[in-house]
Amino acid sequence: MTTKPGIPPPDRKNGYAYGLDGFTVNKIGPESPTRLNSLLLPESIKGKRAQKAAQEDAHRIVKRPWIEAQLKHYGIRFNAKAVVSEKQASLAKAVADGLCSTIPEAVKSIEADLRRSFEPKKREYEAKLNEYNISEAVRVNREFAALGSPTAEAEYSMDMFLQKYFLDEGGKPDRSKTPTPIPLPGFLQRSQMHAAAECVPGLQTHSGGQGDDRTIVVGWDRSAVWRVAGQVAEQSALKQQDVEEAEWDKLMQRHEAFVAQARSRYRADEFSIYEIGGVYVIECEEMGSYSSAESYNNDMRLKIAERNLDGWVGMFDFGVLEGIMLLDESKENLALRVESLDRKSDEYDDEDVLGGETDDGSLEDDGSEEDDGSQPDANENTSTAPSQKRKASPPSPTSRPHKKQKKPQLKPNGGTVFLQWRGAETGEGVIQIDNSNEHVGQLDFCDNDGFEFEGVADFGFVGRKIRFHGYKVQSMDGPATRFWGDYSGAAYERARVGRWR
Repeated sequence: MTTKPGIPPPDRKNGYAYGLDGFTVNKIGPESPTRLNSLLLPESIKGKRAQKAAQEDAHRIVKRPWIEAQLKHYGIRFNAKAVVSEKQASLAKAVADGLCSTIPEAVKSIEADLRRSFEPKKREYEAKLNEYNISEAVRVNREFAALGSPTAEAEYSMDMFLQKYFLDEGGKPDRSKTPTPIPLPGFLQRSQMHAAAECVPGLQTHSGGQGDDRTIVVGWDRSAVWRVAGQVAEQSALKQQDVEEAEWDKLMQRHEAFVAQARSRYRADEFSIYEIGGVYVIECEEMGSYSSAESYNNDMRLKIAERNLDGWVGMFDFGVLEGIMLLDESKENLALRVESLDRKSDEYDDEDVLGGETDDGSLEDDGSEEDDGSQPDANENTSTAPSQKRKASPPSPTSRPHKKQKKPQLKPNGGTVFLQWRGAETGEGVIQIDNSNEHVGQLDFCDNDGFEFEGVADFGFVGRKIRFHGYKVQSMDGPATRFWGDYSGAAYERARVGRWR
């Protein structure tokens, strides 16, 4: 294997050097008389704009090594121990006096001597470098030819990939080489490929799919490129669906194992709200379809626990929404609790506290603030939709129906728990104001033990009468950490004002 030759050191004489960079002092060559005048006497240039540009260049270039190099190139004697300003003044005076119009003969003679002595080294280096470049080209072409896919070729060299499939021998666009689009699955440098393709007139690119399946397609026909990218997106969606269904199967196995273990120890004779505590995984097509494809997954949860003084509460994470629910077997009791907690929230907000009550009844401030947009009308029920979440497109005719639903729809034979919620959308954390008490619903439990429920509620911008199904997978593993006051109107206003601080 041929190794790249090292650069030969320059030949030196009397402070001058000659190498591959030519004739230099301090690795700096001589400037032309016109350039010297511009850098050292910018006030002599006509036009304020030209003078300003020359001054900026001088500030960047005129340093000690450059000044000394020009003094030596033009044979001007100077005190090596002098300060930089004195050396610069000497050079400027020499330029003004016309002493830098030509290189002195003595300096030219030194340059000629150094050139003659360095020339054999230069020829030897260039011959070895040429041999190395030929060897490298052979190696690169051999390795490129051995690659088994367009993706591997693009990863090895985008230039060689474009040359192979889309350019002629002269580097001009050649539509006859590859008339059909080329997808590049697994190729990660998509933005660089987009940029490289833009340099080839007429070449089109488009990407389809999501996550690790995101694939760029390259080709001449725009419609064909977009069609292939669309096919990639459909296949990626089906693959993601399979992954979600497999994950959901695991959650259902976890649910069934929890139920079997719990029933081996105890079975309730009748339904009671004291049976509902625990962690539920949630199935809700409407919530999932509102979110982006990447966030439609099996991570929706509802954690139910009893908190001293506050009663039963549920902390929910439903993808596009998160917050807290108040839960009660009686609508009347629920309304009284909401009224009481609203009143407490107002009192706490007056004291500049956004928290609720801890298990021991003391006030707690979690230090969080929600960030949102504009102030809603105080007399209007406002549910602000997230700015970065969009309703998913309807499935294409080629996509198969989602089969995440694994259990039959059970007719509730347990009990009913009523709910009212407060929360925020997860895109920008905008609190969802509910001045008209419309954020309500109920959980209809399918058994006395509280293992499964069918829910329905109005979820603001997501929609009214949204149905969701819950399956318990574990007992509650800690205290409730969200509070009713975290999502109050005052909290909304505080976040709005804080956004502009």
